[in-house]
This record gives sequence, structure tokens and C-alpha cells, in this order.
Amino acid sequence: MRLKMCDQILKTRFAYFKDSSGIAREIDWVFVLVIHYNFSREGFEFSFPRSGDAEDVERLRNTFKKKRNCSFYEILSPTKDEFFELISNEEKLLQLFRGGSDLNCVPQIFILFILSHGNSDGIIYTDHFQPNSKELVHFYRHEVFQKLASLINFNNCLKFINFGPCRGLEDDPILSPSENKLKTNFKVSKLYFVPNIYENLVVVYSTLETKLAKREGTANSLTKKGTYFVQSFCDVLDELQRDTNFADVLTMVQHEVHRTTTTSPFNKTGQTPEFALFPHQRIIIRCIKKVTPQPGISCGHDGKADTSRLKNTPMHRDAREHFFKWQSETGETLRSRRAAIFRDPEVSKYQAMKMDKALTRNLLFETSLHNITTRELNNYFTNSKLLDFENVGCCLAAFFTSTQVDEKSGEISITTADGVTVPVGDIISTCVGPENKNMTGKPYLFFFINQVSPATDNIMSHEPLLPNYAIRATQYSGFSFFRTERRYI
Repeated sequence: MRLKMCDQILKTRFAYFKDSSGIAREIDWVFVLVIHYNFSREGFEFSFPRSGDAEDVERLRNTFKKKRNCSFYEILSPTKDEFFELISNEEKLLQLFRGGSDLNCVPQIFILFILSHGNSDGIIYTDHFQPNSKELVHFYRHEVFQKLASLINFNNCLKFINFGPCRGLEDDPILSPSENKLKTNFKVSKLYFVPNIYENLVVVYSTLETKLAKREGTANSLTKKGTYFVQSFCDVLDELQRDTNFADVLTMVQHEVHRTTTTSPFNKTGQTPEFALFPHQRIIIRCIKKVTPQPGISCGHDGKADTSRLKNTPMHRDAREHFFKWQSETGETLRSRRAAIFRDPEVSKYQAMKMDKALTRNLLFETSLHNITTRELNNYFTNSKLLDFENVGCCLAAFFTSTQVDEKSGEISITTADGVTVPVGDIISTCVGPENKNMTGKPYLFFFINQVSPATDNIMSHEPLLPNYAIRATQYSGFSFFRTERRYI
């Protein structure tokens, strides 16, 4: 195991908290820990060395330490036991970053990058062999969560975890409007809770379950080495033009990876990062880029123009370019929006009607109300395939129902009024399956509201795509999941 630590930390320029009344509170201490395996250890032969690993680590160091004064540490090739001992031991972490174990020095944000090879079902490989074997030692994603849950004094610290490895061996092909290559993949859309951690947690996977994570290409240059996710993540942070909400930054990162992997006509496969956000304080990421400004542009906490600081403020570039443009590849507008709301009329009639009213009046959705029974769900799925969805830009499905969490796996399910349990992943997978090609690349919004009632469903279509309304994307472009433990719903 080789350790490297940067110089003594300073107060960070990374971010600040902002409460509901708009009052900002500084974030002084941010720890960034990079655990990485390059599968090139001296004296060992590996079939698949991780090219670009050094470039990723150096880019992270430059973005977090040099530009934002975060306390940065990188550990190359720790054993499984060494890694687990570190991330479950508060004193060792504080000693590593601060040179002491004073619990008053716990960071406000702890960022953990895990960069390695991996496989489906949460497997992450080390580059250490098992004794008397050519099999690699590996650990599981859920084991990382279990170890982090041991950091009791870090409960109020936001933990941001990036799992960088591949999560399977499948490519994520860019789809052509002229042919239907969509597959049913239930593993991609399963939703889980993280055991024993219910808040102050953001989990980012560089790719979706069963999919490969791409390397050796970035948004700026296809000749630059490194992984698509790390390089795009740093590109977004380095180029922020104004202080930006953390959730918006993640959206921008997802768009950057999407743009990098899908805009070139020579690229045949794409990549979609997956995000899981649990309840946490509102965080605003600072802009740090200093260039010749345009008049009236400020990087202040209140978002208002401050002409007294023009010499030190960044040039403005509209951040909306990172968000869904509501247009097809040919420029056709995609303004039509549809929503299906499922509820138990005896339990959630008021809430469902309130959502229906908000969607129709404020957001111009075409809505439909449904009872949450198996028959109603099956009828809805059948009828939705016959609808004309080619010019629809967004679909929404809301379920006011009781939810359950499997104690072993953490998988989330819902229950219909007639007592049928349906995994949430099965519902979502219907929306990106072979019969719903017209919604490829367009937003899917799902709301599962835990109530003493049941639910299930989807929305989408089957009609052949017209080229005028096609979007160049992969089957899973744009997936994001916002999760909350039942006591927060």
C-alpha cells in the first residue's frame, strides 16, 4: 500500500450550506479520499491494467486540492482489510487528514472515490490475489456502506461516494431511430435503500448496473486519458460559471458524460451515471474560475449582480445548456407532457387530486387518475402502448401507496390495493423496455409516496418513431433516483 498526502490543508473553497431562508454557512473542512487500483503492481501480471488511472488521480488532485483547498489523500492498491479498517475508524481517518484524532475536526463533507475494475451485483476488485490462487480479492458495495455506518461522529457529515468501476460487461449502445434494439433489463432499474444510512449520503455510480464504464475519452479531447466520469466531473467543477446547487451540478455532470459519449457520430456506445440522493442539507458548489467578466455577472451567495467585484468574477455562460433542451435532434419542440396518478381513493384521494391540480395548472401536463389495483394497472399498460407518444417530451407516473423494503437486499417494492407486491424496478424497467422506444432520451419522473395504500405503473408508448422527434441517446440516458427513508416521506 502506498500513501500520499498533500500539504497542510487550508479552509476549503469547495462549497457552502444554504438554508431555506437563504442564509449561507461556510464549509471549512472537506476530506477527499481516493482509493484506486491500477492493476499494474510490480511483480504481478494482470490481464486488464487500468490505463488512465494516474491521469484520473492527478485530475482529482488538481480539482479538489489545488483549486479548491480540500484535504486530499490518495491510496494506491490497499488490501481489502486495510481499506475497510480505514473507512470504519474515525481516529485513523482524522489522523490521515489532520494529523490528529480530535473529533472536533470532523469534516463537513467527506468525499470518497473508489476507482477499480468491477462487475455486476456490487463486486469491486482489488489488484491483490487470493492466497495460492490466481483469483483476485474483491469486496462488495454494501460492505463499504456497512463500514461507513461505523463512523458515528460523521453522521452529520455529508458523505459523497463515487463507485467508479464497471458494473457488468454490457455496452450501452446509442440507439438509432430506424431500428429498435431496446432490451428488457430489470437489473438496471432496481431501487435500493442503503442499510443503516438514511441521510447525509450521496452515492454516484459512474455507470448503470450491468454496464461498462468507459475510459480514455473526455468532453474536451478524445485523446486525453482517464475515465469518462472522473474527467467529466472535474470538467464541470472546474468550469462552473456561478455558484450552483449541488443537485444541479450532478445533473450537469450526467449531461456532460451523455454529451461526451453520444454527440460524436463515430461513437457507437454511451454511458449514463446513476445518482442516489438521500436527505441532506442544501449545498451550493462554488464557482472558482476567474476570467475577464461580463458586466453585471456575480459569483456571490445571493446570485445577484455585484458590479463592485467585476475584476474577480467569472465570465457568464448559460448553465441551461447542460439541461434537457426540449427539442429533438431535428429541432422539433417536445412540449407535450403526460402524467398518470395512481391512488387508493379511500386513503390518498386528497393528495392525488392536489398533485393532479398542480401538474395541469402549473406544468401543463395532460393527466389521468387511476385506482391502484392490478386490473387498472394492466389496463393502463396495455392502453399506453396504443397512444401517440412521438412528440411527448416528458412522462410522469405517481404512486400513492404503501412501500416495503426487503431487509436483506434493501430493494423497494409497492403493494396494490388487491394485495399484490410489485418491485419498483419492475415498474421502471417497463418504461425503458422494447415497447417504449418513443421515450428514449426523454425525462421519466417517478414518485412513490409511502401511504397506507398500494400502487404500481408506468407510462410510455409503442408507435414507430418518426425521425423528426428522435433524440440521439442510449436506452438509459438521464436516469436519476432521489431516495428517502420511510420516516422522511
